[in-house]
Amino acid sequence: MKDGRFTPEQREAIGAPSPATITAGAGSGKTRVLVERFLEEARRCGSVRRVVAITFTRKAAAEMRGRIRERLLDYLDEGGKDAPRWRALWEELPFARIGTIDQFCAGLLREHALQIGLDPDFSIADESEAKDRESRLLDELLSDLDAPAGLRASEDSLREIYRRLLSYWSRYQLRKILLSWGGPSRPLVSEWARTGGDSSPNNLALAIEAEKNSEESARAAFLHRAMGKNLFPNLLRAKKLLEEAPPAASKRSNKWGENRQKALSLLENLVSDPSEKGRVENLLKLAALCGAPAPSDPPTQAWDEAIWKNFREGWKLLRYWLSHVSLSTEEEKEFVPESEVAADLARLFLAWRERTGKSQAREGWLSFGDLQEKTLALLEDESALSRIQEGMAALLVDEAQDTGPGQWALIRRLHGKKGEGPRLFIVGDEKQSIYAFRGADVSLFAKAQEDFGKTPRSLRGNFRSRPGLLSFFGKLFGTVFPEVRPAPFE
Repeated sequence: MKDGRFTPEQREAIGAPSPATITAGAGSGKTRVLVERFLEEARRCGSVRRVVAITFTRKAAAEMRGRIRERLLDYLDEGGKDAPRWRALWEELPFARIGTIDQFCAGLLREHALQIGLDPDFSIADESEAKDRESRLLDELLSDLDAPAGLRASEDSLREIYRRLLSYWSRYQLRKILLSWGGPSRPLVSEWARTGGDSSPNNLALAIEAEKNSEESARAAFLHRAMGKNLFPNLLRAKKLLEEAPPAASKRSNKWGENRQKALSLLENLVSDPSEKGRVENLLKLAALCGAPAPSDPPTQAWDEAIWKNFREGWKLLRYWLSHVSLSTEEEKEFVPESEVAADLARLFLAWRERTGKSQAREGWLSFGDLQEKTLALLEDESALSRIQEGMAALLVDEAQDTGPGQWALIRRLHGKKGEGPRLFIVGDEKQSIYAFRGADVSLFAKAQEDFGKTPRSLRGNFRSRPGLLSFFGKLFGTVFPEVRPAPFE
């Protein structure tokens, strides 16, 4: 191939040995490099059908296909001994596997539908439609559980679990918690179920999510509310005043000496305990301890009048600043025994998941989350994986910075632990990651660079800027913004 149209670093990236990871910023010629690498891989294996290119959007996939078509025309116009080969690739181009991860997964599932018990003509519900269907199925389940016992005998054990959960939350709150996990077909739950969650409700991610949604979020909200009123600085002031009391005042025979010791111990724990759970417990105990006011006069002669005055001032501070510290009715319901409640929530969730699965089988639909989950399950079958790998000579991944855990699991499984799968070419740019709200994890691209990049490469050149403009803006904003060290992207 003639490569005079490429810079040295672009040529190096195009020819990088597999597995290769390329960091490419905006305007660096990334798409040109991807197109050329695609054609190089197709020429090498003799078919565009065996080269898979995964992009983030359908629009980007269409653009890449168009650029590949234009580049093939360039090679055909050049003629030469390779012209017949370019002609064959041109004729195959309509069948090239260039698309999003969802399109790629859907293609594999339709191809192996009978093997995994799917209708090959399944429809794909978009995110909004899938949420609406799953929400409706949850409402149907809760309505069935609201019915008197015996009407659906098969649900009586689940109904008992449901009743226990209603002692902690209202029906509305319980529904909100379940929906907050994202629905039965979302990646977190899919991974949990795939690794044994169906048979172990106490296990793994769902129990963790249950604890997070009930206790941790409640504790965080509680502490935020308390600290929002300058609580901690004033508790430290009170602690300093209480520490001035004489040792004789702390004898156990003296009630206020005991109270002083208890308050100091709780204050110390409150300051030193890093966990929200410990801080909340100590704060509530301290509030309960400081319920009664200290008397005006020293209770025994062991208290010097000046020291007693300091003690009373510290105690008064504690009482004032702790007067608002108490759990609301809603918060009391959210501080629940985590393991038992998490298991009950998991069982109720699994019932919702089962009902969703039956609806999907009956009506022939899958969500985007299902596509990844079922493809990962398909790839667990070694014979299926082997056949799929044989049909793929190379796998190109674009916009890798906006890839989530499920997608990386697919890529790793296809490439193989020892690289026995398709050759791998990954392109991304941490600075352009914008889809965390859709489950993307920018840190995974850095991990891929460590795992896959024999020699990570970068495209540093930029074809969208001008030296004069860069110099002007560099000098202008250099006087405004401080120099900072680059930090890891998260």
